[in-house]
Amino acid sequence: MDSLRIARRLACWLLIGLLAACGGAASNTAPSKPAAATPGGTSPAASAAGSATAAAAPAPPAASGKPITIAWTAAAFDYGPLWIAADKGFFAAHGVNVQLQFIEVSASFQALVARDIEVLATASDPSLRAQGVDVKYFGSPMHALNLGLYGRQGLQTTPAALAGKTVAATNSGSATDIFAREVLGRMGVDPASMQFLYTQNIPSIYAGIDAGQFDLGPLPPPFAFTAEANPALVKLAALGTVRVPFMTAAPLAQTDWIRAHEAEASGILQGYKDAIVFARANEPETKAIVGKYLQLDDERVLKLSYDRALEFWGVPDLTVDRDALKLAIEYGARVNPAVQSLTIEEFVYDDNRLANALR
Repeated sequence: MDSLRIARRLACWLLIGLLAACGGAASNTAPSKPAAATPGGTSPAASAAGSATAAAAPAPPAASGKPITIAWTAAAFDYGPLWIAADKGFFAAHGVNVQLQFIEVSASFQALVARDIEVLATASDPSLRAQGVDVKYFGSPMHALNLGLYGRQGLQTTPAALAGKTVAATNSGSATDIFAREVLGRMGVDPASMQFLYTQNIPSIYAGIDAGQFDLGPLPPPFAFTAEANPALVKLAALGTVRVPFMTAAPLAQTDWIRAHEAEASGILQGYKDAIVFARANEPETKAIVGKYLQLDDERVLKLSYDRALEFWGVPDLTVDRDALKLAIEYGARVNPAVQSLTIEEFVYDDNRLANALR
C-alpha cells in the first residue's frame, strides 16, 4: 500500500463516520440467545425455579432496548471486537441496541460530556476526570499497545541523531504518544528533546512518514505491516518488540449512566466476549468485517493483522487494566497538573464487577 493509496483513503474517514452512524447498528438477524445473566450470574429462568428466598430478592432491571451509541475513534485493528459484535448481532443478542459512530479523537470527549453518545470506546486517558467529569471504564478488550515505531527513509537512529526530530502521534497523551515516548526513552533518547506533532488520526501518521513530512511515528496494524513491508522506511521498534501496558477500545461512560444501565453495560461486555470467541473460530469473516471498517482489502496485511490481534483481544480478560491506568496517569500528570491528584480506582467502575462476572 503506497502513500498515495493511503492519502486517498483519508478522504473516506468522514464518510466512514457517516456510514457507521447511519448503518452501524447491531444486526437484528442474529440467532436468538437466552437472556443475559444478571451480575450475580443467575438467569431469569433459574431465578424462577429457585428457592423462596431467592424468588423474594429483587431482580435487576433488564436492558431497555433503547438505542445506545458507541463511538470509536481510530482506524486500528484493535477495534475489531466492537465492529464484529455490532455486525454479527452479539450486542443485540444480549438485549443491547447498539449504534456505532466514528468520531475524531479531538471531538470524542466533548461528545461524551454532552451526552451525544452514551459510550466511548477509547484509550486509557485521564483527561476527562482531570476536568471534573465523572466518567469510568467498565471493561477493556485490550491490555497492551499493539504498535511499532517507524521512521522516514534515511533516518539515523542514534540518540544524538534523533534529538530534535519530529514525532507524529494522534494526540497528546494518546496511545501513540505514550508508546513513542516509552520506546524513545528505552532507546536512551529524551522525548523532551523531540518535537511532537499531532495528526488526529492514524492514516496521516503513515502517509507523513512515507512522504518524509515526519521523521518518525508509531503505527498499529494494519499500517504497521505496511510500514514493515516498505523497504524505504526505518524500523526503530518492530511490532510486538516493546510491551507497553495500555487499554484500547475500552468502553468509557459517565458513571451515572453506567449505574442506571448496568444491564446494557454488561451486555456490551458480553458482546465483546462473544465477538472475540467468534473471531478466533472464523478467520475469513473476521477479516472481512474488520477490512470493511478499515477500507482495507490487502489479504496479506489482513492476515498478519488478524494473527497479531488474537494475541491481544481479551487476553487475559475484559477487566479494566490498572497497570495501564497507572501509566496513563503518570504521563497525563506531565502535561496536566490536575491529573496528579487522581487515583487509579477513580477510573474503575465498581472494582471491575461487571467484567469479573464474565470470567
